[in-house]
Amino acid sequence: MDGPNFPRVLYPLRRLTLTKFKIAIQRGSNTGSVIKGWKAADIAKKWEESSTAKKNAARAKRASLNDYDRFAVMINRKQRSYAVRALAKQSLKAGAKAVAGKKK
Repeated sequence: MDGPNFPRVLYPLRRLTLTKFKIAIQRGSNTGSVIKGWKAADIAKKWEESSTAKKNAARAKRASLNDYDRFAVMINRKQRSYAVRALAKQSLKAGAKAVAGKKK
């Protein structure tokens, strides 16, 4: 393993997750070549736009919340859930009325 913000080390394959991002370097390249390939392929920007990076950022943000912030998240989640249920119930009633109107 080698990269910008990661020292060159042996890393267990079990802990790796493959991504679709590739850099054009030869096998056994030194750290300088890896960093040049990394910058040329603009991997950092591609990684920030990936769903995995977004999920990791959200998880880190959630872990850094204090008690009040977690409480606010809970209240907002409950309000959103209530609004979704109310909307679903409303659309279900409208659908039932439409079906009843067609049967007449």
